[in-house]
Amino acid sequence: MPRRKPNAAELAERERKILLTAADIIHNTGYSRLNVDNLAKAASMSKSTLYQQFTSKEAIVEKALKVGLDAIHAILDADAAAIEKLSNTLRFLLNFFRSGDSQLAALIYTEALIAFNDHKEIMESLASIVEKIRSTAQEAIDSGQIHPVNKPDVIATAILSGAPVAFMTVHVYGRERSQEALDELHEIWERSMTLEVDERANLDVANISTPDAAG
Repeated sequence: MPRRKPNAAELAERERKILLTAADIIHNTGYSRLNVDNLAKAASMSKSTLYQQFTSKEAIVEKALKVGLDAIHAILDADAAAIEKLSNTLRFLLNFFRSGDSQLAALIYTEALIAFNDHKEIMESLASIVEKIRSTAQEAIDSGQIHPVNKPDVIATAILSGAPVAFMTVHVYGRERSQEALDELHEIWERSMTLEVDERANLDVANISTPDAAG
């Protein structure tokens, strides 16, 4: 009896599994270590099955980057207050180890992006995200949602630094033990956006819950 062809939902589920597995390998060992052999093994599927979905390693990572970037665009394009969109973007990037799309978006901080430096669509999408964050920050300032002492470029830098901070914290302390510290970091960012310079000195940044490295 001929093998049943997978339906659309099954193909989508398989694609998702391949993308997330590839991202996990890149985050843990680097883009150069990703290949069809270790990806197929980690995803628990044959290489022939993988090739039915994608033609190459590059095609997989290209798709993963696009999905991740599209997820950031969706947050910034949402019908919500400017400060809420900025806050949600930061939370999304801080939570890369708890959300599949966040994990894909965080690939922009790896050597995978260097490999696609000449990919016009991906680089334009990334540049558009940076500009959207800046313009959203300016909107939040103009509407009084953020204190005017804050500057759009600084806000954009702080938000886009979210994933590297989360990446370092998770790899040093582990996923579960890092969650509280990252959640508190997000809360402090939100509070700092409405404070004047002098008031920020009173933020208890030094007492963010730091996971016990020995525990």
